[in-house]
Amino acid sequence: MYGYEKNEILKRVGDISQICRIERCAYVEGPEKGVEIFNIKTGSGFNFTVSPDRGLDIPFADYKGTPLCWVSGTGIRHPHIYEPHGIGWLRGFHGGLLVTCGMTQVGVPSEGEGLHGRISYEQARNLYSKAFWEDERYILKVGGTVRESRLFGYSLELNREIETEMFSKKIVVRDVVKNIGARDAPHMMLYHINLGFPVVSEKTEIVIKSDKVEPRDEESAKGIERWNIFEEPKRGFIEHVFYHTVREPSCYVINKSIGIGIYIKYSKETLPVLVEWKMCGEKEYVLGIEPANCRVEGREKERNRGTLKFLKPEDSVEYSLEIGVLDMDEIEDLNV
Repeated sequence: MYGYEKNEILKRVGDISQICRIERCAYVEGPEKGVEIFNIKTGSGFNFTVSPDRGLDIPFADYKGTPLCWVSGTGIRHPHIYEPHGIGWLRGFHGGLLVTCGMTQVGVPSEGEGLHGRISYEQARNLYSKAFWEDERYILKVGGTVRESRLFGYSLELNREIETEMFSKKIVVRDVVKNIGARDAPHMMLYHINLGFPVVSEKTEIVIKSDKVEPRDEESAKGIERWNIFEEPKRGFIEHVFYHTVREPSCYVINKSIGIGIYIKYSKETLPVLVEWKMCGEKEYVLGIEPANCRVEGREKERNRGTLKFLKPEDSVEYSLEIGVLDMDEIEDLNV
């Protein structure tokens, strides 16, 4: 960017943090008091936040001053406030760019587990952040380990690394989930990407190359013909959820009126289901793009369908996810 190579950049700054940096800090009041965060600035105008106290999820992101994700009225809440039963998960669902759901339960409460599982309320350990030159690229990484475990129950461990680089407009998330317990463990995983205004508006187009689109329920079926467009906020809107069988594991959310698009790419081999959550309610105005290895109807239904995934002791599975921003010239060059 700006036409400068590494040596030319270093001649012009006293410290590279002038351009890009990772800052580690914590909130000091409210229900988020004590929650640690990494603030990452890339120098392109793309900035985002990672929270190790909330499963190494990504609660905020913006580009050149434009917010990219939806944020709920709950705010970020300390994981000690977690209400694990029923739909208590929603009392701390901040939204944000990425919320991880799982690792043994996704969707409606099922088999004694609450909505969307526990992983986004678990605190990470073995934390690290590093920024370094790799040839001409200046890399920024944060990572750590998150564990979901219970005595006489299942024990799964997530190793996550989030990477970007100087002048980049994208995030790469790399996860390895391992069964560290002594018994076979059900494994459900969903990446809840929550896009919001002004990227999401009635002028937004959703581009997913799907062979098949299925509504989750009767209410969703009412909107099946409009799955690829967003609408104005409506009081009393009931969420629509669609399951996509994709040809290509990538999708685009484009708003030409503000000249910004967002793309999402992921590994179809390990995340074969793409869930679309279309919520056009007042205050609850959000588009969820959710690559997953399951549907969102809970563990029991997945088990009864014969589609529930399991990890044997010491087995592991890898996931990769890329989220990036597109400027207007890149949108126009897309062949979608």
